Amino acid sequence: MQSIIIASKNLDKGFEKALDFVQKKKIGKFDIEVLEFEKAMGIADVRLLKSKIFLKPLGEEKAVILKLLDGATIEAQNAMLKLLEEPPPSANLILIAQSEEIFLPTVLSRCKILKVDKQETKKEIANLKVLEKADLNEGFLIAQNISKDRKEAVGWLEEAIVFCKDKLEENVKRGDFETAKKYSDKLKILLETYDTAKNTNVNLRLTLENLFLTFAE
Repeated sequence: MQSIIIASKNLDKGFEKALDFVQKKKIGKFDIEVLEFEKAMGIADVRLLKSKIFLKPLGEEKAVILKLLDGATIEAQNAMLKLLEEPPPSANLILIAQSEEIFLPTVLSRCKILKVDKQETKKEIANLKVLEKADLNEGFLIAQNISKDRKEAVGWLEEAIVFCKDKLEENVKRGDFETAKKYSDKLKILLETYDTAKNTNVNLRLTLENLFLTFAE
């Protein structure tokens, strides 16, 4: 009946949002299937999903909730397109991920997007403000704090990327191309750091400290 993407940096909060949705739809607990993937969702996982979602519900509707801890491969996303566009009449498909940016445009166009983290906390805003000024001490303190948890570090980098994109677009619209160029350069470095932090076992603290050193140059 519906295909929904819930984007939340905190997947537990995203899951709570999914449960709120199914409760409002009055879907019974025996018609709720939760699939959790520790690695990126792959083709084999899509086959599992299809085997679950086409089962007849006990009640009028059912929900299949996917907790995508590490996103989904491009192959898996392409394999889901038809299912996302036309889920079974009695089924609701809910994908929970840390950001909608991990999905292909073709996937996003077929889903309703719900964002849990619409408002940043004052602490998060302060942490991102370091991208506007060359405060090396503050940068090193952030690196020390968030490098203890890889998910937190990757999440911060995702927020930093969005922050710089917004600032880049904002300055382009104002005609301040010099400042826009600075954010463009920072965005490139952030994307490289994000790829390294997410896909390798590099020392996170040193990687983040190097990031802030580069910004301070």
